[in-house]
Amino acid sequence: MNYGEFMETVVKSIPDYLPEEYRDASVSVSQMQKINSPLQDAIIIRKPDDNIAVTIYPEKFYEEYQRGVSLEEILRQIADAGKQADIGGNRNRLEEMVRDIQEFGRIQDEIFVYACNYGYNRDGLQDKPHTVAGDIAAYYRFTRGDYGVTITDKMLSAYGITKEELHDIAVKNTTRTFPGPLPMEEIIGGIPGMELSPGEAPAMLVLTNEEACNGAGAIFCPHVLENAGRKMGGDFYIIPSSVHELLLVPAGIGDAEDMDQMVREVNATCVEPEIQLADHVFLYDTVRKKVTVPGEKTLQEKEPGKMNVKQEDSYQPHKRTGR
Repeated sequence: MNYGEFMETVVKSIPDYLPEEYRDASVSVSQMQKINSPLQDAIIIRKPDDNIAVTIYPEKFYEEYQRGVSLEEILRQIADAGKQADIGGNRNRLEEMVRDIQEFGRIQDEIFVYACNYGYNRDGLQDKPHTVAGDIAAYYRFTRGDYGVTITDKMLSAYGITKEELHDIAVKNTTRTFPGPLPMEEIIGGIPGMELSPGEAPAMLVLTNEEACNGAGAIFCPHVLENAGRKMGGDFYIIPSSVHELLLVPAGIGDAEDMDQMVREVNATCVEPEIQLADHVFLYDTVRKKVTVPGEKTLQEKEPGKMNVKQEDSYQPHKRTGR
């Protein structure tokens, strides 16, 4: 079977493999466009009158089918994935989130700023509030535990606030989650076999959040950058390691063009496209409190899907204005 035939068979057959309470569930296929992910098919399973649907991404199952796993086994695996997504505490927490997300006051302290590559995510950002700064963009997510929802334009309109207000709230919340820049030796020292003595450690700091996941949003947080400047003792380069973390290097160390080349090489060989942030370094000016691109008056416009985008000199991170 080709992919289309596989999907038709799954949609038709999967109800027979689901628990009894799903016998009347609707099964459909929708295309999902998530930030930092390519457009992908999703199997949506929804029980009648249920406000929570089970979403399963079939690509990996089709790959298993192509490797020779039987269709019956694939259907069992998909059904098991659906049941796992719907069990006990998960459902209760999701139902609570669905209720809370209807009222901005219930979630405003759990909205955070995330950073992504604008060119790669241009299409996915179209219906979501976002702030473009050169070739990266800030977007905003309500996050609770392991679950999260990206704020959409429709949600923003229902909340009755502006994008700028949303940005300031998300920046304030995000700033509070950052422990501050960590010395590289602490990061490397946590990897078995990679312990370094203080003299061997590079003059580099790592900037990420407590979870070390989607921590590059710090580039939009003025107080986080100012604190980093104090620790660095002056201006510093920001190396966009990925959407998860930023590496900080004193501006007096190394050449920006050489570091740009390093970033491009690492992106090409070690970093998946969906988590790449940019293909060049940034410079943080501690006097002007601005992030710029070294040696460029503007950021070069590039095609969507490549590394990246908007003509802009530099950007001034938003400062909280109060409401």
